[in-house]
Amino acid sequence: MIARSLLSSLVLAVLIGCGDVTVNEQPEAEGDDPGECSDNADNDQDGLWDCDDPDCDGADECGGDDDDATDDDDATDDDDVAPDDDDVAPDDDDVAPDDDDVADDDDSAVGDDDDSAAPPAVITNGTCTGPVYTYSAPSITTPELNIIGMYESTGGHGGPAGTTTVDIQRPGPMTLVLSSYEPVTWALTVGPSTTINEIILNGYNVSTVTGAPGGTVITDLTTPGSYWTACAYAWPSSSGGCETPTLVNAAEVYSGLSLSSWSGCYHGTVWTLN
Repeated sequence: MIARSLLSSLVLAVLIGCGDVTVNEQPEAEGDDPGECSDNADNDQDGLWDCDDPDCDGADECGGDDDDATDDDDATDDDDVAPDDDDVAPDDDDVAPDDDDVADDDDSAVGDDDDSAAPPAVITNGTCTGPVYTYSAPSITTPELNIIGMYESTGGHGGPAGTTTVDIQRPGPMTLVLSSYEPVTWALTVGPSTTINEIILNGYNVSTVTGAPGGTVITDLTTPGSYWTACAYAWPSSSGGCETPTLVNAAEVYSGLSLSSWSGCYHGTVWTLN
């Protein structure tokens, strides 16, 4: 500022010496020399000094440019301290949960669309003479309680033990109840992901089971005086003297489980449980 004043005085003196000349000196601007925006002086004599003078807008000591605390649009921008889409405050890719985070939209409290869910409904099919009765609980809990009930198998009424095959590919664990009035050999085929904790044989005549996985508990109630009910095959009511509700209630009380599925018919030879 001092150097510029001396230069202006020198020019003025020269011009005066040359004749009658009118000189319009350019007014000073706050901040046109380094340090003027922080020297505590009103350098352009306009009543404002340092960062309070608009001439210092943009000076480094007054906050800088669009990469500082303020910019053209608002208090913060994409490069400022205040958070935006890429800063501290969460957005769609940050802390706040979305479909793949801690809480989601249509699943349980934890997880997303791939989270664990309740087991699907039990699907059973039977090769039978007469109607086939099936039921799957609307909400499956584990371990499952699955019951297959018949009056007779290939041995017929009053004949030797018939054979009924049961193919189980449904993942366990489960308790399986096999019930018949006539003697039956229940021949099981069990998938690698199936776990059968206990097989309960129920019925008026003696029946047996083969193919049970190792370690499966076999409970035999197929003798008079031991069975829960002599027979049960219809759903949901009883039929022909057989007692479906009695069998279901006894199985639930004994196992402490809720019924997952029922499969039944009068004369059955093949069952699948998936």
